[in-house]
This record gives sequence, structure tokens and C-alpha cells, in this order.
Amino acid sequence: MNSSKQRPEGTLTRVERIMKSLWKDLEPKNTLNTSFFISQDVHKKFRYLTLLINTITFIWTLNIVGTEIIPTHFSLLQFLTIWGFLICYLYSILVVLWQDAPDNSHRWKFTYILGEVGFALQLMICPFFFIVLFPTMVTVLKIGFWEILHNILIHGIVPLLVWLETLFNGMTFPRNHRVVLNWVIVTYLINNLIWTIFNKRPVYPPVDWISAQSYILKVFATLAVIGGFILGGKIYSWKKDKYLHHTNSQHEKSS
Repeated sequence: MNSSKQRPEGTLTRVERIMKSLWKDLEPKNTLNTSFFISQDVHKKFRYLTLLINTITFIWTLNIVGTEIIPTHFSLLQFLTIWGFLICYLYSILVVLWQDAPDNSHRWKFTYILGEVGFALQLMICPFFFIVLFPTMVTVLKIGFWEILHNILIHGIVPLLVWLETLFNGMTFPRNHRVVLNWVIVTYLINNLIWTIFNKRPVYPPVDWISAQSYILKVFATLAVIGGFILGGKIYSWKKDKYLHHTNSQHEKSS
């Protein structure tokens, strides 16, 4: 047998050891091929549609560089929006490839965690953008139609797709996995600080690393992302209870 569960600890790869620790005290069962509210066939088609839309968004985003704020493709990485989008895009690719991976595979586990992190990030990114940044971009910066459309796509449609995916799939958002989200948050904050120093201006004007407002916003954003992760777990509990209730009702009717 080549199952990673039955191999000695010393023979596991680093990725396998990390995944094993993240699934400690959890049943290592691939629930990415579990579907709620829709059939598995419709769910797979939805994932292909998501992949198509995310690919269009990715190509479009690569073609917006060349401005003073985004002079190169690499400079896109200063924005949390891009981090959130790339995580969601990578998830949409891997879930199509590995949604039916065997339970002992670390591939579906890596994909699973990407989905959880993407969901939590987008729950903060989307409202923050449309409430705080988008009105200024439209009224003050006077961005054009295609820029508005691109921003709606990357800040609105992409989050909606990952939220629907989370509603349909079997991700449970266990507390063990929150450590990955914490590392992503810390890594982005360090990234934001580096870009702020390098550019000699903040990535986002309110987050200048000097004012009290800057630190309040960072704390609020961090709590919002962690809250999004907790909400993901609540959604899973709700749909699981709803599904079990529906199943029990069907059994009672048929008996």
C-alpha cells in the first residue's frame, strides 16, 4: 500500500507532513466531490464556468499594466485584490483537476485549503473595495467604462463565484486550518509594508503605516478575514443540518 497514512513519518514529504498536521484529529476524506443543493454534474459544470471566467479575468488583469501605479506585472502583487484573486484562480484550476482525488492524496487537501482562504479573503476584499475605494475611483479618478467593468469582474464576480462554490461544496473550515489563513495575513502585511517603503507611498492611501487610522484599519481587516473563515464553518454547519433534515424528511415520506 502506498497510502501516506500507512507510511512511516520519516518517509513523508514535507508537503505530506504539513497536510497531515492540518488534518490532525480530522477525518481525511475528500469532500470536494460532495455537492449541496445541486447535483454533482451541475457542480462540475459550474466549476468549469468559474475556471473560464477566472481565466478571462486573469488575462484581462495582465493587460492593465503600464500605468504609473502598476508599471509592471510584478507590481500587481502589491495589491491584496490580486492575492485574493490568484488564490481563487488557482483553486478553480486545481479543483477541476483534483476534485476526485483519492482520500489519501495531499492534492485535494492543498486545493481545499486554497478554497477556504480564498472565501475568507474575498469576504473582506469585496465590501472594502466597493464601499471605500470604488466610489472615489468613479467620481474623483473618473475611470472609464472598461476599467469599471474590470473592477466589477475582479472585485464582484470572482468573489461571488467562490462564495457559491463554498455554498455548494463540502469544505468545513476547521480551526486547524486557520493557521494557514493567519500566515497569509501576516505575509501580505509584510508585503504591503515592503511595497510602501519601495514606492515611497502607501499601496492603499488609508494604510500608510504611520497614522493610528492605518493600524485600526489593519486590525479591522484582519478580524474581518478571520470572521469570514468562521462564517464559512457556520455555513457548512447550516447546510449540513439542512441537508440531513431534508434527507430525514424524505425517508419519513417514503416509509
